[in-house]
Amino acid sequence: MTKRSGSVCGGRIVECEAYLGPEDPASHAACGLTDRNRYMFGPGGVAYVYMIYGMHLCFNVTAGKKNEPGAVLIRSLEPGCGIEKMKERRGVDDLKRITTGPANLARALGITLEDNGKKLPSEDIFLAGRSGTFEKKVVSTPRIGISKGVHFRYRFLAPDSDFISGSVKKTAYLKQI
Repeated sequence: MTKRSGSVCGGRIVECEAYLGPEDPASHAACGLTDRNRYMFGPGGVAYVYMIYGMHLCFNVTAGKKNEPGAVLIRSLEPGCGIEKMKERRGVDDLKRITTGPANLARALGITLEDNGKKLPSEDIFLAGRSGTFEKKVVSTPRIGISKGVHFRYRFLAPDSDFISGSVKKTAYLKQI
């Protein structure tokens, strides 16, 4: 969730992808420590925000120990609060399009490059747990939108959600975890 200019925006994360260290060829950490990926090499619980295609931002949360890089890309969110503000930021009216996909999600939440490196929770970005038992299924699939390390089943999603990115059908490649 984010709190920007008095607006709280967020919802339930329904899709994410894990990226590991040097052994994961799709990870930014595979090439070693750089200025761009330095937060992946720090402790977990830090926002890792970067630009892709020179125009879109992706929001990750680091998930490793110091010098053991890892991050989780937040790919899609089922909107729960601040929906009108998220629609405004995205310039779309279709609820299913405002937070589906990592670039759309970052824009809808108001994530900027200035958020890169923020310790989470911060005063304006935070992840909130859900009280009670989570009863929905989660499945793992190969990651999407990459060309290396596709075989790793590091994409995790709620298969019944209408808010996941890409097309996922209930087929044999879905593996319940």
